[in-house]
Amino acid sequence: MNSMASDAQPRRGRWIPWTFVFGFAVVVAVNATMITYAVTSFSGLATANPYERGLAYNRVLEEQDRQAALGWTLAPAFAAGRAGTNAGEITLRATRADGTPLAGLSVTVELTRPLEAIAPIDLALREVGEGVYRAGVTLPRGGQWDLHVIATAGGDRRDLRQRIYAR
Repeated sequence: MNSMASDAQPRRGRWIPWTFVFGFAVVVAVNATMITYAVTSFSGLATANPYERGLAYNRVLEEQDRQAALGWTLAPAFAAGRAGTNAGEITLRATRADGTPLAGLSVTVELTRPLEAIAPIDLALREVGEGVYRAGVTLPRGGQWDLHVIATAGGDRRDLRQRIYAR
């Protein structure tokens, strides 16, 4: 009698194993989506040839030591012009290790936008006083800009990179 009663009643809980199957299927689908996105998106490389750049790093350190031995101090500044415009003036104060002004330099500046693909702005600063160099500039957009200064005198060269903010 009991065997007939159990055959007549539907089995409760037949859906329970299928919830596990469905749950694992969701996990596999999400993992497959994340793996596909990770493989096809940004590689994480910030430079074009990282291996070659890594090999040349000792030369970079040697150049930094050579520039530090010059004892030149470069202090760039950006002063905004009229309100409501992106015009301004870049001023560079150059001094020797003992604090005396460094005159007679050839100074170039390259301004690049760190977050946007805008063409770089190249400037040649002119000497306006002993150790002070200036150039006016109109930026296409306000915000953050990377300033790369190259100061040369004879065979000596000093590079400086600094971020500025233009309102």
